[in-house]
Amino acid sequence: MLLTISAFLSLAMVGFFHTILGTALPAMRLSFEMDMAQAGLLGSAVWLGFTAAVFAGGTLSDFFPRHRILMLACLMIGLSAIFFGMWHPFGLNCLFIGVLGAGTGVIVSSSSALVMGLYPKKEGVIMNVHHFFYAIGAITGPLLMGYVLERGWHWQWIYRIGGTWMLIVSGSFALQRIRFTREKSSLGHRSLFHLLKEKNLILLILITIFGVGAQNGLYLWLVSFLKEAQSFPIFQASIGLSLFSIGVAAGRLVSGGLAAKIKNTRVLLILLGSLNMVLILFMCVSHHHLILLLCLSAGLACSGLFPVTLTLGGINYPQRAGTTIGIIGTAAGIGGTIVSWLISIVSQKIALEAGFFITLSAAAFIALVLVGIYYKRLKESETKQSMA
Repeated sequence: MLLTISAFLSLAMVGFFHTILGTALPAMRLSFEMDMAQAGLLGSAVWLGFTAAVFAGGTLSDFFPRHRILMLACLMIGLSAIFFGMWHPFGLNCLFIGVLGAGTGVIVSSSSALVMGLYPKKEGVIMNVHHFFYAIGAITGPLLMGYVLERGWHWQWIYRIGGTWMLIVSGSFALQRIRFTREKSSLGHRSLFHLLKEKNLILLILITIFGVGAQNGLYLWLVSFLKEAQSFPIFQASIGLSLFSIGVAAGRLVSGGLAAKIKNTRVLLILLGSLNMVLILFMCVSHHHLILLLCLSAGLACSGLFPVTLTLGGINYPQRAGTTIGIIGTAAGIGGTIVSWLISIVSQKIALEAGFFITLSAAAFIALVLVGIYYKRLKESETKQSMA
């Protein structure tokens, strides 16, 4: 139980750090004197770090004690968060935020592999509960950052407080003495190459790149969109991001329950269909209260995308769950990097509102088409593995 709680707390802080960047992005643009493209590059640095490390975290989780890997990841985040923004050079801060992103990637893959190993036969439920804590952190982060910015205080304070807390969480993992027993994988040393040739895994990778990429693009650019395109005050814009995270949190609990009854593949189809509908409504609504309601709805639609794809990967390839989770997590990082960068590029050339809608709608639609075309294949594979 202590190990489970520590894993939940570490993932909650991943949600915290992923969302405070988007909330503080308008203020960071002033602090670092960035244009729109540089702001997108800073956001992409997080996902580049995430992408570079999430696979390593998942793979290492198959060979080393997972709580030790989590300890090191929390240490990485703590130190980089404390130093981020301490000096002005843009390149140096990209490095710090990239290291922070790398730490979040390691936590996502290794903590997911840890809790799936602790609760066999309950993967769908425990993964949604686990990622519910990500959403809790994602709710708290924008509200705290928005409050600090509204007061006229420095955005760096939240990073330093969060970094100090991560050092404490790292210490909690260091104090735990737990021996893990692992079964030897029957896939052998060439398991990675075998996995990357699997058609179902390739399909899950593509769905993650576009579906979860759209979610990560919303996390980074939603506050900037609400503030600059919809003329929201900064604190009200941060409330919009928190409502998005509340939707994610509530939706993950619902998705976990649905996954146990109607299978993960059907849940994935429902979520992507809902996300496409919400993005269409976003383009048609201008009233602030309705926009905030759509922020909540978008969170509900995105809620189970990542945990469901992770669960499907773990169910399909249980002997290398850590490596599979790492691969899918890498796909999420790639999607976040590409979608976040494309939003900034299109916005720089046209307008933020157009870049926001065009990029997110295209990514969400491609993910929906992929699930729709290969729905039968994914569902049959999930049913077969669950009965094995």
